Amino acid sequence: MESTEWESETSVRCLVGHSTSGSRRILMTAGERTCTETQGWSSDLTASSSVRRGNIAGTGSTAMTVHGSSMGLVPYTGRVRDGQTSCESTEWESETSIRCLLEQGFRGTRRVAMTAGIHSGTATQLFSLDAPMLSIMFPTNNPTTGKLLCTLQGSFMGHLGDSQAGRIGGSSCEQTLWQADTVLLCKVPAGMRGTRKIIATTGQRDGTRTEIFSYDNEGVSSMGPLNAAGTGAQVVTISGNRFGMKDYTDKVRLGFTSCEYSRWISDSTVLSLSAAGIQSTRRVMITVLYFKSFSCHECLF
Repeated sequence: MESTEWESETSVRCLVGHSTSGSRRILMTAGERTCTETQGWSSDLTASSSVRRGNIAGTGSTAMTVHGSSMGLVPYTGRVRDGQTSCESTEWESETSIRCLLEQGFRGTRRVAMTAGIHSGTATQLFSLDAPMLSIMFPTNNPTTGKLLCTLQGSFMGHLGDSQAGRIGGSSCEQTLWQADTVLLCKVPAGMRGTRKIIATTGQRDGTRTEIFSYDNEGVSSMGPLNAAGTGAQVVTISGNRFGMKDYTDKVRLGFTSCEYSRWISDSTVLSLSAAGIQSTRRVMITVLYFKSFSCHECLF
């Protein structure tokens, strides 16, 4: 105590010094006699109320000021932690503010915890890190077979080992390689959709960009035979490219009439069983998946 003043046989007044401890034991001495009481006195807990610069890039090494109360009149080994990670350095400024140097990270919104002595104070959803951003992809078009390595360029992709992953539409890239905070390499999976959305994930954060990637369109180049009886039931071979690496429920239509049966053979061949009809020359159209349809005006049947 800074000072002690006797008042009566039953009371003593004292001037308490500054402290960052919590509950304390009270001990009083009168001559050779002493008496104690546990948890008879406490000081206010440290409290965090706001931060200056509540959002930074995932690269870290950015100064942030935490404002609050009861942080101590002098440096009491003050420490600041965002999420589960301690700041790279912490500097006491006053009883109401502490400056810290943030580390790199890949989480989104975080809780900020501050320790002064044995006191600690927290505030939730007080600080966040920038989410990944995608700007361009190269090349923007790939064959349906996939397997090509594409470059994703953007920002805030994190550092090596932050579990980065790329996704094209609903399919994950076969392999994702980190190159820099601004570049990821993605091995494209096989697919049949047209334009797709690209998603880059770093830790718990993700960034997206729509309509920056597409698969090659299917094409019909020839068919045979070019003539069949009006009774139908003629096996017709449709040749072309990019019909898919497996059976994507391919369908063939002669004019406006669907073939009785269609069977996928390879990425370049589909067999169909023609339907009965009375029209003469017809256009051939093949559909791969329910939303893709390409025709051949030169393949007359």
